Amino acid sequence: MKRHSCLCIPRSGSLDYVIQLICIILLIIATSGYFLSCAKNDSESFYRSIQEIDSLVSNGQQSSAARKLKSLRKKASSASQWLSLVKRERSLGRFDQATDTLLMGLQSIPSSDTLAAVLVDTLCVSGHTEKSLAYTDSLTSSPFALVATYAVLSSASDRGSYEDVDSRYLLHAFDLTGRSVFLTHAITRYAVSGDYPNACSLVLSPRFERVTDFPAKSYFSAMLCYDAGLFDQTYAILSKREGSRTVDETLLMADSAVRSNNITSAQTLWLSLVDSGADTSPLPLYNLAASLDHEYDRALYLERCVQAFPLYYPALARFSRTSLSLGDTSTFDSIQHELDNKGLTSGRMEQLKVTGVYDTQRAGRLLDNALAEQGQKPDVRIYLEKSRLVMALDKDAIRTAADQWKLLEQYPLDPLAHDWAIWFFLDIGEEGTAFSLNNGRPGSPHPFYLAVEKASIGQLDQAISLFSECSAEGETAWIALANIGVLEYKQKEKARAIETLSRAASMCPDLTQQSSIHTRIAEYLIDMRLEERAESVLGYALELDPSNYRARTLVRSLEARK
Repeated sequence: MKRHSCLCIPRSGSLDYVIQLICIILLIIATSGYFLSCAKNDSESFYRSIQEIDSLVSNGQQSSAARKLKSLRKKASSASQWLSLVKRERSLGRFDQATDTLLMGLQSIPSSDTLAAVLVDTLCVSGHTEKSLAYTDSLTSSPFALVATYAVLSSASDRGSYEDVDSRYLLHAFDLTGRSVFLTHAITRYAVSGDYPNACSLVLSPRFERVTDFPAKSYFSAMLCYDAGLFDQTYAILSKREGSRTVDETLLMADSAVRSNNITSAQTLWLSLVDSGADTSPLPLYNLAASLDHEYDRALYLERCVQAFPLYYPALARFSRTSLSLGDTSTFDSIQHELDNKGLTSGRMEQLKVTGVYDTQRAGRLLDNALAEQGQKPDVRIYLEKSRLVMALDKDAIRTAADQWKLLEQYPLDPLAHDWAIWFFLDIGEEGTAFSLNNGRPGSPHPFYLAVEKASIGQLDQAISLFSECSAEGETAWIALANIGVLEYKQKEKARAIETLSRAASMCPDLTQQSSIHTRIAEYLIDMRLEERAESVLGYALELDPSNYRARTLVRSLEARK
């Protein structure tokens, strides 16, 4: 249920007002910084030369004045003197010359924020905004921070994108203009870079409280806190939301309740959406079906979900698989009908109600309808779900093998279709076909099945390495670990093998599979003559799955040896 914050890119021209305002402030700063230069008397010779240059300008001899300004650079010894030259070069329209003067000035006085600020402004005014960015970082903590902001945002405006703008500049722009677009961009930039503490600090700050022109303010704040893992804060933000909440806001609020282990509150929120007739999302019905305690209630909501959203794959898959596990329709006899009408029930009647909802034939019809509604190229997952149902009901391997080739013809470039076919052929013992399909898999061979192939030909080190690629995460992680444990035992790494198998069992979500892994561990312990420990492990395996025949047989064998 994870949600990700999105950048809100303003329309073209949204920075016009900001740029104009920053320009005014920039000019005030710049003129106060360097137009007072003639009041300084650090060097009589320098200022006599300045007066001569001013006279040349007054007489219209601009080229001569520009040449003399360039030669006068060698006499400049302070920031005010460098800026005296730049002022006149800019007034003559010699911006390239002014840029060179400022660069020389910064070589002479590298710590001068004033020179750096005027250089940034000069480059921007002369159309070289991108070049000015090389000099903005040093200004962010100076009195000329707004000059840097102007340059950075001007460059972003020219590119038509603000996604790469540092949050510092965006915050300066917000503080200057009060426009929410800059603050939300700054927050999002922090979040995208993984700096959730700063991002959440901003959405919970007085700055964000001042925002009035951002309609999605509550949802934005809540979504960010959710992404940061602050689920209680997410719930609190949306609880305080004024007016009616949207479907997305209610779903996010329910998700945050689930993450805080408050299932009851989440169910109340999902029910409120169902009762209000909100039919824009299958999630309220599906989440209720997955979270309620009683199977009959779960069945009813899942049925409603499938009816309302016939193409929603999770509901289709859950309905089909539950139908397989619970069996086909059973009905009440006359006495049970009479009891049910009077509101009386029993455990058996409840079970019959559930199996009355779940039906493999109906599941097949629902899947067929979904496939037909999607046309020539339906969702491959729905196609595979239908294949799963057919295989469970029809054990004819030849017929179902033909279906796999049809599947690959219809989805020749889909890795999921190939993975299903590979698994199928491995399952029916046609390893050569499976390995051949894996080697031709779109993109690259799947490392899991490649590992199986390497293990089958005795290349155990390579197999372990490939299984390791699959053991970090995902549904097959525990299976990959279990296979690594088996191969380690074959390599005589017995203690390591048992440790790896134990980790695989702890990751396995299915109790029956966990029991099977512990049974294998017990077999290895017996082989190592650690029979007391093996007996203890077998006891645990039978706790997990009392019907584990292999474990029970081993227990009897150990007892017979005593």
